[in-house]
Amino acid sequence: SGITPLHLACAYGYVEILNLLANTVDEVDLNRKSSLGQTPLHIACRFGQTAIISRLVSLSCCEKSKNMQDNAGFTPLHVACMFGQIEAVKVLLSVSGVDLTKTSNNGKTALTLAGESTSKDSPLVIKAITTALQDQEAKARQEREKEHTKIAHNKAKKAKRLAREAAAATGQPETHRY
Repeated sequence: SGITPLHLACAYGYVEILNLLANTVDEVDLNRKSSLGQTPLHIACRFGQTAIISRLVSLSCCEKSKNMQDNAGFTPLHVACMFGQIEAVKVLLSVSGVDLTKTSNNGKTALTLAGESTSKDSPLVIKAITTALQDQEAKARQEREKEHTKIAHNKAKKAKRLAREAAAATGQPETHRY
């Protein structure tokens, strides 16, 4: 099954064992996949081990695992959503760079998987994902507006400069103010 002692420590929430293994990172692959392609982060998300999740995402060697897909194309966020692990979802949503829109091999997003889950916490997971998506869209909109404002400002500056140059070249005073 490819399950290692690290995978088991993550499933059962043994932070001390994770820390011991993390301190020997040269010898232990903290992103090692099981035969199903699941990393220790996937396993921790399945079982809602938030202390483990927090520790793993804080390690630079685990940077890539936050969006790593297993054999079915599921990311750790997908797994947390499928199993209604609201606290795990919250931890993952607080991590910069977690992809909310990544799809699994069968085209399902974290939100879709949360909606299909039979967990009693599914409504909370759906709300958390929806709010995160809305926040992400609002941030993207603000960035676009900021860029548009910058472009408009640069165009206005260019128009002023061209008007001054035209006035100087023709000996005429500027007639338009921008």
